[in-house]
Amino acid sequence: MASQERLLILKMLQEGTISTEDALRLLEASAANAEQETVAETPLEQPADEPIAPLEDVDPSTSTTVAPAAADPFNELEAEVIARAKAKIAAAREKVAVVADQLAAADEKVADAGKSGSPLDDLADAVKALPGMRSVFDALSGLDPSRMASEAKRHAREVKRQTRRVARSVTDGIDEVLRSDVNRLLGVTDPTLTDAYEATLAVTPGMALRVRNPFGDIVIQPTDNEQVRIAASINIWETDATLAANLLESLSVSAEVVDDAIVVGCTGPERSRKVGVDIVILMPKTRIRMTLMSPTGKIQLEGVRAAALVAATNSGDIRFNSVIADTVTLETTSGDVSLHGIVGALSVKSSSGDVKLEKTNGSSVNLVTSSGDVHINSVDASNVDLSSSSGDLYILKLNAQSLTMASVSGDIRCDLAGVSGQVKIDSATGWSDVTLHSSVTPESLVVHSVSGDCTLTVLDAIGIQAKVVSRTGNVTLPETFTHQVQGNYEGTVGTAPFSNVSIVTVSGDVAVNVSSAPDA
Repeated sequence: MASQERLLILKMLQEGTISTEDALRLLEASAANAEQETVAETPLEQPADEPIAPLEDVDPSTSTTVAPAAADPFNELEAEVIARAKAKIAAAREKVAVVADQLAAADEKVADAGKSGSPLDDLADAVKALPGMRSVFDALSGLDPSRMASEAKRHAREVKRQTRRVARSVTDGIDEVLRSDVNRLLGVTDPTLTDAYEATLAVTPGMALRVRNPFGDIVIQPTDNEQVRIAASINIWETDATLAANLLESLSVSAEVVDDAIVVGCTGPERSRKVGVDIVILMPKTRIRMTLMSPTGKIQLEGVRAAALVAATNSGDIRFNSVIADTVTLETTSGDVSLHGIVGALSVKSSSGDVKLEKTNGSSVNLVTSSGDVHINSVDASNVDLSSSSGDLYILKLNAQSLTMASVSGDIRCDLAGVSGQVKIDSATGWSDVTLHSSVTPESLVVHSVSGDCTLTVLDAIGIQAKVVSRTGNVTLPETFTHQVQGNYEGTVGTAPFSNVSIVTVSGDVAVNVSSAPDA
């Protein structure tokens, strides 16, 4: 009876009718009931009138070998699944709980700091327990309470953001473990029912391709043929043969030409984990407009050429490699975006996913995220615009005429070795770290911050003519700078031609470092 109960619970989890934690609680309750039944049927102690014979008195020739009870593979695998899932959930809860307690305590202390007679000491006590907090307590003298409160709140937001990422990663890991192991428990590791769909259609310049797949991935690859080939693999995970046949019957994949556009679609039951459809399209060299939508699956393109390309997902990742298009427009809610070898004007919008861009050449690059990080490496573009609310922005190698980077609470780190025009950097509370080289120097560099620190590293003795403003922050400048009025400084580094540099912050620290070689 207990095994049947557990099998029913796992089936409910597979169908998505109960959550992971609900399934674990039901499985634990079932295991406890089974243990109580076993204890009730088994004597707790040896009867007094049946003493156990000493080991040396036992005659091996007359003794009977009792075969051990056969192990139940279902129970062993079930126990393994539960143990692994519980361990992941416990680890996630522990991390989130510890950080949540620290943040709650810090928030209370920060709120009370302004009411006490020694706000700096109270603020230091509020943030000292937060993980990863840089050592600012030795430099509290001369810092105003508003600056310290801003630093504490900024760091709290950063910790919260990292905690959300840890929780999401652990949740995804639990879901992956349970999906694979529950399938094994139910004996449906492989699809119980499969089918395929194929279609070949003619394509001409000026046409469009529209694909929407709510049940899986969209993959587009190049072909030397002159026609478009669409292939879909359909998988059903259902142990009941009748139900499996009904699910397959409810699925429909189609590809047809409608109003000078190739339309590929898939319809079927909503929110069923037992249905999977992956669509692979072999695209000839004809450049056409493409619109691709996959709510939960990933969208993957490699070696594809298009006139204009639009792709969107909710939670699925977007991965492009060696894609050429006049314009590339991508949007995702929580999926990550990974782009390599893109040629064309690029626009990416992501709510919480990270964006990684490498070896790209385009007229313009526009990347916008809410909480995801942005990484750029080996990119050539005329104009580059990066924006994030709480994510970090990183630039390693960039050749561009103009660059704009903006973040509310995220950090900004950029190497301006190849930027020749105007550079604007704006971070309200995040840290801005900028490096200048002699290979290509920007015409102008403007860095604005409210309470975030700003660091400028000048390499190879290039020439800069700088103005620095920091109302209450600490300022570290070369000897050539002069102090004009309170919080205002001017100076030059190197010789002409000069790059015009302006660094303005209200309460953040400012440091201008001059070096003849990169810091190892």
